[in-house]
Amino acid sequence: MTKSKTINIIISVLISILLWIYVINVVNPPATETIREIPVQLSGLDSLEAGHLTIAGDGYYTVDVTVSAPRAELAGISQKDITASASLLGLTAGQNYINVNVSVPDNITLDDVRSQKIQVYIDELVEVDKPVYIAHQDAPEGTEITITDSSHETVKVIGADSIVKLVEQVRVDLDISDMEVDSVKTAELDAIPLDSDGNIVKNVSLETELISVTAAEYAIKTVPLRVSYVGSPGPSTELKDAKLPSRVNIKGPSDRLDAVESVSARVISIEGITQDTSYKIDCDLMDGIYLADSSQGLRAYFTVTQLGDISFTYGIDDVVKEGGSEGESYSFEDASITVTASGELDKVKALQVTDLMPHVDLSGFDAGVYDLPISIPYTQEGVSLSVTPDSIRVTVGTVNIPDHSEEGNEGSDSGENASDEGGSGEGSSGESGE
Repeated sequence: MTKSKTINIIISVLISILLWIYVINVVNPPATETIREIPVQLSGLDSLEAGHLTIAGDGYYTVDVTVSAPRAELAGISQKDITASASLLGLTAGQNYINVNVSVPDNITLDDVRSQKIQVYIDELVEVDKPVYIAHQDAPEGTEITITDSSHETVKVIGADSIVKLVEQVRVDLDISDMEVDSVKTAELDAIPLDSDGNIVKNVSLETELISVTAAEYAIKTVPLRVSYVGSPGPSTELKDAKLPSRVNIKGPSDRLDAVESVSARVISIEGITQDTSYKIDCDLMDGIYLADSSQGLRAYFTVTQLGDISFTYGIDDVVKEGGSEGESYSFEDASITVTASGELDKVKALQVTDLMPHVDLSGFDAGVYDLPISIPYTQEGVSLSVTPDSIRVTVGTVNIPDHSEEGNEGSDSGENASDEGGSGEGSSGESGE
């Protein structure tokens, strides 16, 4: 009886073990599952910001976690049952790799984490003022939208230096569909950070999310513009041209706009300029009157020319003799003639010695001594000439012209002999007569 009872107990235990093995391995077998995109909770961001550092990005990181357990235990497992965390303490600017710690429920086995390390880029935390741009649809023809007031001309953009640098402007969008001439509208508008291509820049914050804007729709009027200037260009420089706008487009409330007949600009000084220069025109406008968009940035343009001079020196033999009569002799007093050209530097530098040859006109003078003016036939706009001396002394004498008679020939021979003895033109003629 006792032996039989023992055998029954052993059999019962074996059956229990077999049933347990069956349940574990057949009814509820072990299983493995990968839970994807578990968010990583970051700690220590306050410590980074205290050191003027921050994450360059959205700070959103995920890991994939592989776990195992009996199938029944895994049936209800999800992201909320698994915790992933990482610490930012002690990180420095630049690329960093930090460990991810994963916690799973007690009845679950953690098999793998991908990736065990995450890459975090740390950058300098900056605040930079960016211009505010107010965008709106085009106003009806003949009118313009005028921003009369804005709560911000610039807005501080806060974030990682590499990302803040991408922000070109902060834009607000104004709806003008309900506006008409002389109407005024005030609105609180959302501020949007944009890059140079007009795309929204993420992962930055703004000092203010709303910007107050007051705008009006005004008619446009074209009136005469009076612009004047004073002063003279600098040394060796001459004013060549001044281009001044004569009309300007303005806008404002109809009652004030009707009263404006012309606009004056503040006087421009060109004193001492030595190169082509432009000046922004600053208009004197009455209160409530504005420059239209088409007249923003009006400028006056002044063109100058550089001045210079060049001189050439000529001798008597270089003088071009014009006119003169057959049978007259001309004797020139030796002289050095200097011709100076002054004016626009590029034209003066191009001159050659042959361009300014001195000329003297010998036409119509009887025998005698004359101071004849020297002329330079060269002319060119932008170049003036001076000659030193301005005249040359010429002695005009009559030369005997022999006839074809024998006496004439003899007389000629006698004259030639006298001339050979060293007499002047006038002297040789007198000896021939004797």
